[in-house]
Amino acid sequence: MMSMPKDNFFSKLFHCIFGMNPSPPQPPTIFGLFTQADARCPERQNTYRWEVFMTDREFPNSSRCCVEEVTWHKSYSMDQHEFLRFKIKAPDGPHKAVVVVGRTVEIPSVAKLSAIALTSSGCCVSSESLAQAAVDEITAATIGTRRGDELMGNHNCRLVSSLTFPNHAPSADELSTLLATVSKYREKYHLLDSQCFWYAKTVFRALVELFGGSENPGDRHHDGGRIHGSKLPSLSGSVHEICRTYQEQRIALSKSPDRTRKVYADPIAQVDMQALREETAACQQAVEAKESERQQALLAWQTSESEKQQALLAWQASERQNNELRLTVQMLTERLAQVAQSGEMQRN
Repeated sequence: MMSMPKDNFFSKLFHCIFGMNPSPPQPPTIFGLFTQADARCPERQNTYRWEVFMTDREFPNSSRCCVEEVTWHKSYSMDQHEFLRFKIKAPDGPHKAVVVVGRTVEIPSVAKLSAIALTSSGCCVSSESLAQAAVDEITAATIGTRRGDELMGNHNCRLVSSLTFPNHAPSADELSTLLATVSKYREKYHLLDSQCFWYAKTVFRALVELFGGSENPGDRHHDGGRIHGSKLPSLSGSVHEICRTYQEQRIALSKSPDRTRKVYADPIAQVDMQALREETAACQQAVEAKESERQQALLAWQTSESEKQQALLAWQASERQNNELRLTVQMLTERLAQVAQSGEMQRN
């Protein structure tokens, strides 16, 4: 006789007793990785700040969240953006998060497309004109929620390659350190040698080297690392250097009592957890203050509407009484006229 799975048994028992199915469990509370079902927006962080949250000892569950799959994508859009998407399993089992990471640059789209057009056509463009401060960001949400499903969408892109980890999958905090290390290795966005393709492929190859990632042999590279058919430079030895730096950073983190790093020169990266908590608390207080103002404004509006309604009712009652009085006056006038006419007839 086949035994019934425990979760199915308890679900049926709950249904028999209460006449309904139990509500699904909420995603785990891991800031920067999982979002609640009613979240208005996904989590969005630069890679430096994301590492700070993922490696803080006060939030240890990120080290128990493991990468299940990595997919490398290339957009069909004009700039042919390339990015990575990670599926990360929660320690509770059923929940998974999606994390999208990529490198962009804060320059006008027209300027970027002009540089792409000049480069792909073989025109000479100066190195200085192509180098800008890179923006390396992660966007995360819980799969199965509205925001998570949006991140899991096609996004008008094609698959370049994918990775799985048959032996040792990286944890979320290990992934965060790798992303921050790659961001630090080349902080400038350069259209020829440190653009979105370089960032995606460097992280992808580092995951293979560090964690024994297995690339799907069925994937064909679908023009990864090309700008309108023009092949971009190879990675040379940067992956090995990055892997070595990553291992050094992980050793430094293991020796840090609070696992809060301040080793980067970038001011954005020098984030103190206490300052972040104070900033979060201040934002929460601001939200509560604004909510209080909104409630007071609503109450004032409702009070004003109530006063308007009462004034309207009073005016309507006054108008009704005035009409009644006019009608009475008219009736009395007619009665007087009749009486006067009757008296005149009697005198005659």
